[in-house]
Amino acid sequence: LDLSYAIYLLLMLEMSYLHPERRTEIVTRRRVIRSRLRSPLYWLKWLSVSAYFWVLAFDAPLVINLLKVIRGGVFVELPDSFWRLRDTSEVRLAKPILLLMGIAHWVASCLFSFGGYLEYMQTNGVEASETSFRGQTVDGRVSSYVVAYVEALYMLTGALDGPTGDGARDGNFGALMIVVIFAPIGQLVVSLFIS
Repeated sequence: LDLSYAIYLLLMLEMSYLHPERRTEIVTRRRVIRSRLRSPLYWLKWLSVSAYFWVLAFDAPLVINLLKVIRGGVFVELPDSFWRLRDTSEVRLAKPILLLMGIAHWVASCLFSFGGYLEYMQTNGVEASETSFRGQTVDGRVSSYVVAYVEALYMLTGALDGPTGDGARDGNFGALMIVVIFAPIGQLVVSLFIS
């Protein structure tokens, strides 16, 4: 998702937009680029794309990954220049799926940072979280994140079983608080799609 979003940010420099006050379309390339580069939100989005660089290169905490929540706008509403695509069936079908994937990634990052996964790895070592696939060992950090992502998907779709946790988040209060907040949201999402 980071690479796709980076491409989107580069394409934003070439996309016209509607001026927020005048409600006119800005099409001049120079004005579009100047507007984007002066926008603090645009640079925050670039920071969210490069979060793993800061984590790996400078040992920044994984909490920086939570910056990705600012990306949600692109999944909710298409840019102004794509106004013709907004009501197509493909976009209407893809929008909730992409939104669920993005929010699940954010919730998984919360679970990993505050829900017991990071603490479990620090206490027991990365090797304790390792899994295997076709005889190859999968790194414990990757395995823990995938487990957190799956839990987040289940939580957000209202299909969470065993909300008190097992494994890394067993007995972790942060995990319980995340379940308390996001499980009802998942129930709401499911009820909206069913009705």
